[in-house]
Amino acid sequence: MKKILLLMFLCTISICAKAQEADSLQTKTNISIEELAAKLDKLQHDYDLLQLRYTIDFTTQGLERIERQSNNCSTKMMVMFHHPNEYEFGLNQYLSYLELYKQNTKLLNQLEKETMPMLNNMIKIEITKSRFSKDEIGLLQSLNDYCINCCERAKSSLIIFKVYIDVYKRNIQ
Repeated sequence: MKKILLLMFLCTISICAKAQEADSLQTKTNISIEELAAKLDKLQHDYDLLQLRYTIDFTTQGLERIERQSNNCSTKMMVMFHHPNEYEFGLNQYLSYLELYKQNTKLLNQLEKETMPMLNNMIKIEITKSRFSKDEIGLLQSLNDYCINCCERAKSSLIIFKVYIDVYKRNIQ
């Protein structure tokens, strides 16, 4: 009888130990699921921020390229106007300047009328949807303001470029 009681006692202890081990494993599983969910939320947050920054930077680079090309061509023409004896004003060069102007104007209109409003809406949606910190919101807003500033500078550069193209046309021999 003592052997049976001892055997029952050992079985009970063994069952209790297994139950505690199972509870411990369940708790660890719940904790790791919560940790994974938190990490996933952080990754989604970081992805949203990076995607917005990439889109703003890509648009800004396009606008800066338009401004840079327009300024470079305007500067080259200005040098030509100040030293007319050293340069030849040709029709082909005029046509290439005019074509570049038209391409850049078309690209600027597309960026200004399609991309930038979409970008502003995307920023507003992501700010309300995601839990961005005040610093991140400030960063996105300053990047967006810089993009808007680049658009204005690109417009001004194209206006000056067009003026120089018209002057160049009058100098064609």
